[in-house]
Amino acid sequence: MAFLHQRKNTWYAVFSLPGDRKKWVKIGRCSKSEAKKVLAKLESEIIAGNFGILNIKPISFEDFARIYLERIKSFKAEKTWNTEKGFIQRQLIPYFGSKRLSAITKQDVEEYVSRRSKQVKGNTIRLEVLCLSSMLRKAVEWGYLAKLPWDKIPLPKVRDAKEVRFLSVEEVQRLKQCSSPWLYPFVCLALHTGMRLNEMLWLEWNQIDFERKVIRLYNKPGFTLKNLQPREIPIDDELYEVLWHHWQYYPRPNAQKADKNAYLPREEYQRRWVFCQPDGERVKSVKTAFQKACRKAGLEGVSVHSLRHTFASHLIMAGVPIKTVQVLLGHKSISTTLDIYGHLSLEHIALAINRLPYQNAGGKVIIFSGKK
Repeated sequence: MAFLHQRKNTWYAVFSLPGDRKKWVKIGRCSKSEAKKVLAKLESEIIAGNFGILNIKPISFEDFARIYLERIKSFKAEKTWNTEKGFIQRQLIPYFGSKRLSAITKQDVEEYVSRRSKQVKGNTIRLEVLCLSSMLRKAVEWGYLAKLPWDKIPLPKVRDAKEVRFLSVEEVQRLKQCSSPWLYPFVCLALHTGMRLNEMLWLEWNQIDFERKVIRLYNKPGFTLKNLQPREIPIDDELYEVLWHHWQYYPRPNAQKADKNAYLPREEYQRRWVFCQPDGERVKSVKTAFQKACRKAGLEGVSVHSLRHTFASHLIMAGVPIKTVQVLLGHKSISTTLDIYGHLSLEHIALAINRLPYQNAGGKVIIFSGKK
């Protein structure tokens, strides 16, 4: 709701008002710690209604939820917005409903977490509480709340996190060998770029720059990237050959590698979508073909997303900086990359230490006892 600002050795409390307006209240010349105490007192007086700075109108959680969803829609990827909408409409509104926004307490949220913990896994609850936190932060920013009802967001501990499933080099080779001509380019693209499923299904040929050897990913009608941030992914030599062949020839959907007519010259109407049906329409799912290839290769617990994990995991194990992996994957924050793959990075950092050139350089290890 408010923050401190210092101007010419004088401290001010700056309050957010409805309509993106600001109200400056002079505190005076003092230390920062003293200014913080004054700010805390001002905020408590506002909450009690004894300080006429904010004109916060009572609003129910349900009414604010409608405002929130409408205002954030143009700033979120469609998939992210739909996910938040689901959390809000199916869980948060039924629970908080007509309760005044300003009456929601930390205890209310803890009780919500307790109730949900009997119904769903911890990670789902975390996502719902993070959505609620985002709503209340916007409520403060837009002048519907004086301050957040907590100092630290009450997130549940997650005990159901699963180890990331990625393929070994030998499993990668088996999957490639067992993929049909129709599926093979898709598998190679996933393994060599780490692209998300929808990023591949919505990929158009004009996004592939064969001259610069890069794939350009960006938002377009009908499709938005998860974090809305465009990025470019380099094409390595193996993928270049696969894509160039795929540009020239169309693989028949039911053909096998041994078939003489597995590939046909690509028609002009098949040159929009990288993965298209025989009539040129975009492929919307590869689930059946992919599961068939996995069964044939003897792979269990593998999904298309596992290929993205495989790409990232092997880069990290090869010593590629995790910041580079973050950029290639299109993660908005490096903390996301670290949360998923950080353990691999630490393991290989430990291995790297053992490669010091002076390891055992003196032969026998000398241990000093400290005794004279």
